[in-house]
Amino acid sequence: MTRSGKVLRVCWIKDQKPGHLTKVRGLLKAIGQHRSIDLTECEVNWVTKSMRLCLRYLPFLKSKYPLRYCLDLPHSLDSFDLVVSAGGATEWPNARLGQLSGAKNIYLGSLRMFDCSAFSLLPRIDEGNGDNVVKMTIVPSELNRSQAALEAHRVFPKDFGKTWTVLIGGDGSGIAWTISDWLALAKGIIGSAREARARLIVTTSRRTGRVGEKTLKAEFEASGLLACGVWHCEGPSDKSPSLVAMIGQSELVCVTEDSASMVNEAVASGRPVFTFRPERSQLSDLIESMLCRLEEACYIHRNKHLVSLEIAMTAKEWTLMNDDWHYFFGKQILKLLNMAKEEECI
Repeated sequence: MTRSGKVLRVCWIKDQKPGHLTKVRGLLKAIGQHRSIDLTECEVNWVTKSMRLCLRYLPFLKSKYPLRYCLDLPHSLDSFDLVVSAGGATEWPNARLGQLSGAKNIYLGSLRMFDCSAFSLLPRIDEGNGDNVVKMTIVPSELNRSQAALEAHRVFPKDFGKTWTVLIGGDGSGIAWTISDWLALAKGIIGSAREARARLIVTTSRRTGRVGEKTLKAEFEASGLLACGVWHCEGPSDKSPSLVAMIGQSELVCVTEDSASMVNEAVASGRPVFTFRPERSQLSDLIESMLCRLEEACYIHRNKHLVSLEIAMTAKEWTLMNDDWHYFFGKQILKLLNMAKEEECI
């Protein structure tokens, strides 16, 4: 690995939403392939929740509202070279800190208060206008193929055998699951796994709900193919494998389309990915566009008919994410920021 000699002073303005944290961690990992980072984490805290709406609809307030009312900075404003954040709650403090400090800034999220000119770089998965918009193949995360495999090797025994990993979300993003949908999903995956002689690693999320999770758990346990189940409603366990380990152990990943972050993490792992949703779903334009592009590039294969669900990996063509995708993504970001320095080996 090569990195430049000068340390990059980065301020991460963060909320506590897991998907947003995952994006920034992935971005920082990519930048960290090339530059040593001195990271300061500042949690955004809107004391007056309605103020975000006021700032959005009363433009004259954007340059007058004190930054300290939503952000507690431990250093002076000139202490940073770069500001990064993800999620709507961080849009205004990111733009404002960039303006006040003169630091370059990267924002991962939809623009609601500002236009593109308020940010140095806007990495996006959808089409966007502006010289500072950079098109991403996937949403950033820390995951890559070797990291997933290493974590799986650490957690699972060597003789664990051939497995598929099933990542299950729930209602959201224009998708609503019924009991019959959950049953069709489970039966389809079980049938395909049995034919492929694969066992299953299954995990649910908070959006699956107790009824949905109970239905799914009963089906997968009754199948005799369940190698490992992590059930959200039953609470965390010290013995539960991490998501990275579960993905790393798998030959392929099955994931519901209601979670863009889960789909992108599965793709980042360098595994073949099948996605699923109920046929009547109305996904948001942003997520539908993202999934269509991933499918066109053969990173994923989508199954929109649960009643005829079939997983046949050998019948598909796949594009698998390169293991070093962070390196090339970080190089692109720093070049666009004009922060790429002559590198020295370390």
